[in-house]
Amino acid sequence: MPQAADPPQPVREQAPVSSVRGAAVRHGPGVLLAAILALATVLLLPPGEGLRTPVFEVGAVADATVIAPFGFRVPRPEAEVARERERLRGAVPPLFVFDSTALDAVRTSIVGLARALDSVRPADSEPSRDSAAAAIRERAAAFQVALNLAEAEWLSF
Repeated sequence: MPQAADPPQPVREQAPVSSVRGAAVRHGPGVLLAAILALATVLLLPPGEGLRTPVFEVGAVADATVIAPFGFRVPRPEAEVARERERLRGAVPPLFVFDSTALDAVRTSIVGLARALDSVRPADSEPSRDSAAAAIRERAAAFQVALNLAEAEWLSF
């Protein structure tokens, strides 16, 4: 037998809720949980290097090596660069390293050059002086000494 349908239930009327209050009731627990998690994250993690921004003063010397992550140009006038080079060149003391073997090699070379030049004896005639100057230039070139013609003629006397 067919049964009669259930009688309709009366609709309960709810008191109207304001939209702000309703949003706070619906979303409040989620917003509160997100705020607590964000605060806990900030407090529990140590601050990284990204949060500390160094402040540099003009003319200050870096206390550590600073390497840029990319190449860049610093435009400066050529006159300023030249002045800076001269200033820095004067600030750096020259560095000399004594090498006794180099000193001995130079002394030996000078003695050999002097003996080679002394062995050339010019005659009193002009053509032989020219040939003596040529011989002096050749012997000096053997010792890696470049003489021009006037220097060789002066040595031939």
